[in-house]
Amino acid sequence: MKLWENAMNETSPDLIAGAMEYEKEAAQRAEKQRRLMKRWIPAAACLLLGLLLIGGGILFLKKREPQDYGAVWAAAQTGLVQETLWVSYHTEIPDGSFAGYQSSRVCDDALVGEKLEDVNVQGAWYRIAYEFRTDSGKAELSKAPESDPETLRAEVYAIRGVAPETAVCLKYLDKSEAVSTEHYITFLNPSADFSSLAALFDAAQAPERTGLIRQEGITSLMVETASAKGMERTSYFTDEAAAGAIVSTLLACDGRASTAGEEAILPSCEKRASFRIEITGIGNWEVTVYSNGYLQLELSGTDSNLFADGLSRVFEIGSASAEGLIRLMEQSGTTYAPKEGETITWHTEAAK
Repeated sequence: MKLWENAMNETSPDLIAGAMEYEKEAAQRAEKQRRLMKRWIPAAACLLLGLLLIGGGILFLKKREPQDYGAVWAAAQTGLVQETLWVSYHTEIPDGSFAGYQSSRVCDDALVGEKLEDVNVQGAWYRIAYEFRTDSGKAELSKAPESDPETLRAEVYAIRGVAPETAVCLKYLDKSEAVSTEHYITFLNPSADFSSLAALFDAAQAPERTGLIRQEGITSLMVETASAKGMERTSYFTDEAAAGAIVSTLLACDGRASTAGEEAILPSCEKRASFRIEITGIGNWEVTVYSNGYLQLELSGTDSNLFADGLSRVFEIGSASAEGLIRLMEQSGTTYAPKEGETITWHTEAAK
């Protein structure tokens, strides 16, 4: 402190005054800069933030904007379509309480309940054509009678645990070229009111009767993925434990019935998975799961959908349930490529 006082006493007064004036002007310039900074930095920050938000929003929208996969799925479908022609025998109940019920498959004798009534069944051979139409860009099925219809007598029985409004089974009393009198045949009501997936499973007693159709003890699953590069198909096999988990997850799904067709579903669908199940006493079903929240059940093994609407049902189960089911199939499955000349034998085992 003494040193500073001595230095100041020996310094010229003019120099001291000049230094003090310089310090005063420097302080004024600093204050002015501070005021400018307070005034302009917030505005600049807001502008910069706005630009970032706008840019980020554009990037965000671009990232979330749905891709139109419809053309990819359509192109993949046309690659699979082959013109096919075959002859099939179709039966239906024309009159009475069960008019319009459609033949499904053989029913287990142990599930046959009380007799309900006698009916007449009409049967005939039909020529079925499956071809790709270049004008519409779609595969189409068509039918035409191949023979005169015949009338067959039959008895209608209830299926244990299943309401007759959903399904019944028939035993033919008359044998024909295509119909046997040895078995009970399940007939489904295509007009049954299944407003939800849970209602369908409940009506069919699905929790107690559902299993995956399996191949040599393991289940075959297929997952298809659509991207800008095209289609990728992967087959998966799962063991018994994983098959049971898939059935349990499927039966836990629910959702209301939907009238959406592939034209509405596929444009925003990135993945779809498919496998087959048997609901004992009811029939075999093709299950298709769409990653954007839809699930389709379609009766397989018959030509029913050619003759009546309603044996293919679509339900909105939500994207979380759909993606979860697909993810379970991918994570529990082992990719599989069939060997050249390999023979595949299909059989059904109930899920544990």
